[in-house]
Amino acid sequence: MVNIPACSRQTQRGFTLLEIMVVLVIMAIGTAMAVFSMGILDPDRDVARETRRLHSLLEMAQEQAVFQGRTIGLEIEEQSYRFFLYDRRPDDDGNMISLWVPMDDDEIFRQRALPEDIVVELFVDDRNVQLPVDDDDGAPVPQIILLSSGDISSFEIQLFRETSTSRYRLTGDNRDGLVVTPPGEE
Repeated sequence: MVNIPACSRQTQRGFTLLEIMVVLVIMAIGTAMAVFSMGILDPDRDVARETRRLHSLLEMAQEQAVFQGRTIGLEIEEQSYRFFLYDRRPDDDGNMISLWVPMDDDEIFRQRALPEDIVVELFVDDRNVQLPVDDDDGAPVPQIILLSSGDISSFEIQLFRETSTSRYRLTGDNRDGLVVTPPGEE
């Protein structure tokens, strides 16, 4: 029989409770940081996303108006917005008429719906515009005009949720251009 010396035997050892607790705390901190950095807990992230989208679309529309030498309008409704081109066309009698033509065929400037819980307030030239705008003849009424010269009508759009006090502001004028102001930076 072979004797194995006691010092050569390997003892098996597991993790202590303290080591397991430290690993769990580190994992919890990492998960919390990931959740906060992704904005999952931000209830107004949809409002911020819609404000940034509208800002980007207005910048692109302003560039298109200058490059194409055409006037573009933006009509804002309670739960959507859409872009129009100002066009002159002959009517049935051959007379030239001016009208706003929807840009619904354009993938970029098509009509866009807002999430149901987002509220829009519009101010043009510092006056509150009641949405929706009803026109007697049913013709579209763009409230914001982007001219081929690069000029833009003065406006402020506020997007928010009724349940929140945070308002995102998108303003536009000829002096400052298009500016997004997040809540708390007014």
